[in-house]
Amino acid sequence: MTARSQATNTQKRPKVQCSATTKQLLFNQVTPDRAFLPAQDPLLRLPPGLQAYEDALQELPKLTLGSPGFLRQTLQDLPCFDLQQLPALASCDTAQLLQQLPPACQCYTAAAGTSSSSSSSPQQSTADVLRSFPSCDAQLWRAYMVLAFLTHGFLWCDGPGVPSVLPHLLAGFLWCDGPGVPSVLTQLLAQPFAAVSAAIGMPPVLTYATYNLMNWRRLDPAAPLELGNICCQHNFFGGMDEEWFRLIHVAIEAAAAPAIAALQPLQQAALQHDAAAMELHFAAITSALQAMQELLARMGERCDPYVYYKRVRVPMSGWRNNEALPQGLVYEGLWGNQPQQLYGETGAQSTVVHALDAALGIQHTKGWMQAYLTDMRAHMPPSHRAFLHQLEQEPSVRDAVQALAQTTTSSSSSNNNSSGSNKSSSSSSLVEAYDAAIAELERFRSQHRAFAIAYIAQWSKKEAKEVGTGGSDFVPALSAYKDATAAHKLAGSSSSSRGCPLHS
Repeated sequence: MTARSQATNTQKRPKVQCSATTKQLLFNQVTPDRAFLPAQDPLLRLPPGLQAYEDALQELPKLTLGSPGFLRQTLQDLPCFDLQQLPALASCDTAQLLQQLPPACQCYTAAAGTSSSSSSSPQQSTADVLRSFPSCDAQLWRAYMVLAFLTHGFLWCDGPGVPSVLPHLLAGFLWCDGPGVPSVLTQLLAQPFAAVSAAIGMPPVLTYATYNLMNWRRLDPAAPLELGNICCQHNFFGGMDEEWFRLIHVAIEAAAAPAIAALQPLQQAALQHDAAAMELHFAAITSALQAMQELLARMGERCDPYVYYKRVRVPMSGWRNNEALPQGLVYEGLWGNQPQQLYGETGAQSTVVHALDAALGIQHTKGWMQAYLTDMRAHMPPSHRAFLHQLEQEPSVRDAVQALAQTTTSSSSSNNNSSGSNKSSSSSSLVEAYDAAIAELERFRSQHRAFAIAYIAQWSKKEAKEVGTGGSDFVPALSAYKDATAAHKLAGSSSSSRGCPLHS
């Protein structure tokens, strides 16, 4: 059964009303102006009592230049991370909190509103997720980012495995070829990282949120949030390539805001069978996706594919499906010192495309695709998961488009007059508007796949087995996502003259 026919035959989703209070909570954290970027510019520093950790993070690119072992020893010499310095945790019994932590792979999935083991598992309501993990404590998120960067620096930026971009003729992936990657994370980092992660409902690993969404500042605070007015707060090795790679993603998130802002009004218009309003919202989504493609096409301006592959990408790696840490990572003093396996940072953890899939009714029906996307959702901030959960509870936009098209077509067939002709034209334009949005999402996915091949696969001797930073076999995965998207067009797969700048 094709994705198109399967989507048509899917049971209608029940109409679930979201309370005004819950909608306000979502509006406060997923805003029309910035979508999934923080509503307020990210915090720049932790309280003075945690200055040593801020200094270490600021110096991280310089520390990577030291002799093997220097960076790790420097981090191990830091004073204990005093959780009491964070107002949100000041009243907590830290020892008791650490003793009660569930396994790393569970301490955040419980709040994800999803389950990777069964699609029929009970889910928390949107309001429950938001109440449990409000996601708005700037200091907790700052602490989470600081500890995530220092953790990945400790693991990946020191020792014989430190990557080199010279010479180009060296074959293989230098990062994971030799010893030097510790299988145990010092408790100095492990324990506060786990505690802060649990407090905000996130996994104790670098995520897209900490690497991109929370890791920027505006050069001119009064100017717009866009390329040319943003820079990264922190880097691993530093340099233009690393900065630009991240800034492109931040700019794409900002450009996606009009599309994300249109999703809930689109669902409301579908509920009211307001075809004209639906077309306007589809147009906003289409335009935003085109802007996102234009930004992604600029990646090569200041991020070289070879430098990205050899240096930029590796500190993002996690400890699941990673040859360097086949058993996972031990968080010293936690979870009985049993290794934990967690995916690393990857663009699949961005909520933007997940939200578009949810609102437009795009279903990825292959079991492995569903499982991986669900795992990636658990790496998103709780408010983003709640936003997705709420989108999925609303009536289907795709079903509404089909129903309106069928109703209008039947009406025009039985009424062979000008009024019927106008209705038929209206039906056609609604389907075209829906398909245009689907087509641009397909192009964005195609462009992303081409980028991944150009920046990763071409440098690997074993392209068919290449694994992305998120632990996935990315080439077939990205191809499958693109094909599934294309299959959801209602009027067939008409090609466009608009080309993909990175597509080969």
